[in-house]
Parts: sequence; structure tokens; C-alpha cells
Amino acid sequence: FSPVATKRWDFIQHSVIALSGVLFFALALLAVFLPLSFTTALFAAAFVVFLMKITLFVASFHTFFQLKVSVIHIILYFSTLEIIPLLLLAHAGGMFLIVNPM
Repeated sequence: FSPVATKRWDFIQHSVIALSGVLFFALALLAVFLPLSFTTALFAAAFVVFLMKITLFVASFHTFFQLKVSVIHIILYFSTLEIIPLLLLAHAGGMFLIVNPM
């Protein structure tokens, strides 16, 4: 990849990480000072992570690929490395809760 694209990606990645830190800090403040339930906080944290992943996906697509690679390759790549492990982890967590109810 070109040095310009690499620098652009570094800037975008650091910006997204910094913004997610600010959002998680705000979420932590809400959880501490308001009667926020655990499930609400968990869904809000999952939403922040989802926004971060989508933003990085779009930024990486625009920065590096520029339609040199077909869209189906990008979908296969992200479903293999990003979505399937999360689904497996959620399935394993669900199985754990079934076996060991709280």
C-alpha cells in the first residue's frame, strides 16, 4: 500500500479508537451516576463496538481497496474474520448460560 494510504488509515484508526474511548467514558459515567441496568449498559457498549467496526470497515474499504477487489471478497473476508468469531462466541456464551443458569 502507498504511504499516503497507510498514513490516512493510521489517522482514521486512531480517531475511531479515541472517539470510542470518549463514548465508553460517557457510558461509564452514565452507569455510575444514573440507575442504568446492566443489560442497558451492555447493549449500549455493544452498539458502540458495532459503530466502531462499521466505521473501520467503511474506512478500510475506501482507503485501501478503491474498487480494485470485488465486493464479494470483502464480504467474505469480514464475515470470516469478524462476524463468525463473534457469533461463535455468542453461541458459546449462550450454551454456558444454559448449562449454568444464574
